[in-house]
Amino acid sequence: MATTCDKCGHRTDTTGHSTADQRTALAQIDAEILRFRTYAEGHVAGLKEQRRAISARLETVVYPVLTLPNEITIRIFTECLPHHGRVRPSPHSPPLLLTQICRHWRNTALSIGELWTSFDTATDMLGPGRSDLLRWWLSLTKGYPLSWTIHAMGMTPMGNVGTSASHITDIIQPTTYLPKLRCLEVNASENRFRDLVPLRTPLPLLRCLAATLGSENLRDILQCAPDLRHLTTRSLSPDLYLASKSLVSLELTGYVNYPADVFLAILNNYPLLSHLKCGGRVTHARGAAVTPATFPSLRSLQFSGLGVLEFLTLPNLTHLEFSQPLRLDIIQPFLSRSGCVIKHLCCVIRSEWGAFKASLEIFPWVETLEIVLDDEGRTHLFGLALHCLDLSEMSLVPLLRNVVINHATLYFDFSRIVDVLKRRRELRSFHLIVHVQGLHRDYVLYWRLGCTAAADLAHLRSCGVDFSIRGRTDYREFGIWPPSPEGMGFPSYSWIR
Repeated sequence: MATTCDKCGHRTDTTGHSTADQRTALAQIDAEILRFRTYAEGHVAGLKEQRRAISARLETVVYPVLTLPNEITIRIFTECLPHHGRVRPSPHSPPLLLTQICRHWRNTALSIGELWTSFDTATDMLGPGRSDLLRWWLSLTKGYPLSWTIHAMGMTPMGNVGTSASHITDIIQPTTYLPKLRCLEVNASENRFRDLVPLRTPLPLLRCLAATLGSENLRDILQCAPDLRHLTTRSLSPDLYLASKSLVSLELTGYVNYPADVFLAILNNYPLLSHLKCGGRVTHARGAAVTPATFPSLRSLQFSGLGVLEFLTLPNLTHLEFSQPLRLDIIQPFLSRSGCVIKHLCCVIRSEWGAFKASLEIFPWVETLEIVLDDEGRTHLFGLALHCLDLSEMSLVPLLRNVVINHATLYFDFSRIVDVLKRRRELRSFHLIVHVQGLHRDYVLYWRLGCTAAADLAHLRSCGVDFSIRGRTDYREFGIWPPSPEGMGFPSYSWIR
């Protein structure tokens, strides 16, 4: 019941609820608030737990490549290394690049000793930071045999170097690492090589060596590397007779004329030799009797001049390469007495396609044909010769599977090449190599294949024909067509001249 004060007008409402009832209602409200608060806190806690679980699953997403067995991952990583076998310590290429992808790949890469057994470096680039990197690199090899390529910067073709190799010897510690070498390439003079490889250093694992070596160094190497199999050097001294029962490959990159008796003595000193490459010629006194010597182990012969064939009988030869046009008066007697089956032939053709075609007819077993087109500066004659260069005749080299054509320009008749590839369906590969020099490099880099030829060749590639156009300099090889992501390519390392 409501009452009103007569003096001040204050109104007082009175109800029938007692104080106890009011306190009970208040307690119920507080209890309800507590119940909802407890429920909310529990619900929020549950949602937070679900959130943590989902976040954890997202953070531990396993990509399919990470589920591969470790053996397969190791094989993939090793296949990522450059096919030429020389690895530069660069964060932009394997194996260092593999350590930057994720923790799993980093740990895997660091555990694979084979990834770190090769390095390609230059003495002038070994500052404090690079020196630490090289030491760390060597620590990851885990005892595997090593392959090194070492350059002394500022080298000239004759091997004059102004950089001392003492800095790198402090890092690689010859007595520790040289006995573990499997392959060694040294781009330096003979004196610098001796700084890197002291005399009488044991090289029990050395299989491959490329370096400029004098008589003393070469004699020492053959004594300290009893299992050396592949040797590349400038030349052998005519008065130096060194024998090796393990050498199977010998490449002499310098141009030296060898008397016939000296040359035959060299071959006799290496009874297991199966590959010989020589930049010089073999000479003999005019009118002197020539008695060909037989070398059954020799399977590959690369020479500057054809005259060497007059002194040899090679019954098992399969690879023949010369930097001269073929001459039937020399080739035919050699093939007749050797009875060999040539499957890989490389030679020079100028503008005499008719004579070259006649020469090819005596090589019916050739599967790989490399041609060096040399117009001797007469571009119009070369164009005429190229027009006549018709390999589409099925009777010409019937077993032909691979073709490589070398020239200094891109003046190729691509419609004729397409015709050859369509007619000779058995061809597996057809490569054009353009030797780039001087200003011609810019022309090659911006050259584009015509739309019709590009479409035809792209279709043939999709059918399985390995066709490409590549450029080559003294130091690099790179793709011209089809467009290649490798840019200017990789070093060819033809520096031992």
